[in-house]
Amino acid sequence: RHLAKAAILKPWVGANEKGVVFISFEREWVKLLNQPRFQEFAERYTLVLSPSSSPHNLVNYVFAGVYPDPIFTLISNPHDQDVLPGVSSKLIVVPLYASHWVNPELFTPTPRANRPYDLIMVASWGKVKRHHVLFKALRSLPRELRVLLVGQDQEGRTAETIRALAASYGVADRVTILSNQPYREVTKLFAQAKASVVLSKREGSCVVVAESLFADTPVAVLRGAELGSRVFLNEQTGRLLDEASLPHDLAAFLGEAGRYQPRAWAEANISCWHSTRTLNELLRKHALEMGQRWTLDIAPLQWSPDPVLARAEDRVRLAAERRAIAERFGWNIGAEPAT
Repeated sequence: RHLAKAAILKPWVGANEKGVVFISFEREWVKLLNQPRFQEFAERYTLVLSPSSSPHNLVNYVFAGVYPDPIFTLISNPHDQDVLPGVSSKLIVVPLYASHWVNPELFTPTPRANRPYDLIMVASWGKVKRHHVLFKALRSLPRELRVLLVGQDQEGRTAETIRALAASYGVADRVTILSNQPYREVTKLFAQAKASVVLSKREGSCVVVAESLFADTPVAVLRGAELGSRVFLNEQTGRLLDEASLPHDLAAFLGEAGRYQPRAWAEANISCWHSTRTLNELLRKHALEMGQRWTLDIAPLQWSPDPVLARAEDRVRLAAERRAIAERFGWNIGAEPAT
């Protein structure tokens, strides 16, 4: 009965003006279907869903088939805008990724000349992140190169797993490994490196790309990788790498890291404030087209690292709505507001 990775963006105003609830990750959505009175919930609240992967799994199809009302859904990759309407006519596609909701105010860039690390890779220790590809490339790069790895335990793999892997490639002395760090510490660590790299071949949105940009740290991603945030790469923010020539491409990227201006581009295009305005306009337009009222806008949302309201005053204001949902439906939406 706890939807942890969720947030209430707008309270229920009245019979002709619904509230808005944002829910990320499919395992959270399906909890609604396991609860009584979810149809009554749909009458009072519009859902905005954030899928975690692409291609989508069975939950996407089942949820859209069972849920009684139209559902707004974010995307994980550009082609989702073509695929999702075919899943269900109830789905209203929002052309935003989970990585569109990073709050720039949580990141404080430092001059790149003062950063102690050449490269940072923020990724869980799971195999899909492909740390071995980086270690293989490091064997052909200068020994003085310093790399910071920040991750968390996954699939039974820990920091010790990664240390042993680095040692097997003979590069353990070139990497610093930090594990299971709190989010606010990770935001600071992004600003400790001159550049950032992502080496997975397939993910969902890949929020770390946007987080790196707001730390004013340019990002490199593998060419052809299925990552939603790959569309954020341009002449200001980073570049694509060819795995076949990874040592050469990484060296070239690090050599020119100082010319990029990723934060300026990110602030102008992908902040949580911009994304909130985009989503709000889509919700408002739909409500009016359906003959409903729209007198109250949604509260800004941020991803840090779960979806939460961006402003403390909104968290306080909407705490009453969270209690009302808990009393009426028995469900706790999102984190308990700090007192």
